[in-house]
Amino acid sequence: MAQTIEQFHLALSLLQNTPSLWSDFIPSTTPFLVFDGQDSWLLQADPPLPANWQGREGEWCFRGRHPQLNANTAIRLDDLLPAATILLSDLPDTLSTRHLTAFAVHEAFHVYQGQHPSSAWNADEFSALTYPVGDEQVLIARAMETHALHRALHAERDWQDWARAALGWREQRFNRLSAAHQAYERALEQVEGLCCLNRIG
Repeated sequence: MAQTIEQFHLALSLLQNTPSLWSDFIPSTTPFLVFDGQDSWLLQADPPLPANWQGREGEWCFRGRHPQLNANTAIRLDDLLPAATILLSDLPDTLSTRHLTAFAVHEAFHVYQGQHPSSAWNADEFSALTYPVGDEQVLIARAMETHALHRALHAERDWQDWARAALGWREQRFNRLSAAHQAYERALEQVEGLCCLNRIG
């Protein structure tokens, strides 16, 4: 089962009294384009839309999956406005309302980043196209690093040992990457990390 549009409405309701989380970033004013597995919903927006949208003020429905809705990210919708896109059909229904709200805030901050260009969230996307995905040692090191980080986050006592292990695997992986790929990873971590800072705890 996946999240439903009703659950997403509950998540957004938590944002209504949320103050600015980052220099005029107010997620309750961010438009969301949400796919619930059947239809696409534009919420928190009332822009001029093509005739294939139906609905009422602040909530619009597009039958089926909107062609621009391909990932959980930020897009420019029909050249009209930036929106955070959410694929509810890909999210487990075990997510709590609070975690779903935090997820929405994360994607909404990507919209904010697009509206406020800054060197703090620039990553050279070309480097992603040339990332050495065929290097077996890089992939093994990444898998081990991810495993160690997971154990560190869930360990009650020996989290520091697992954190050191993660850093060790990261160093091994970075030693096989070019300077451009290393810079890309660090920049991408900063982009995503700043989004995470704005999550509701």
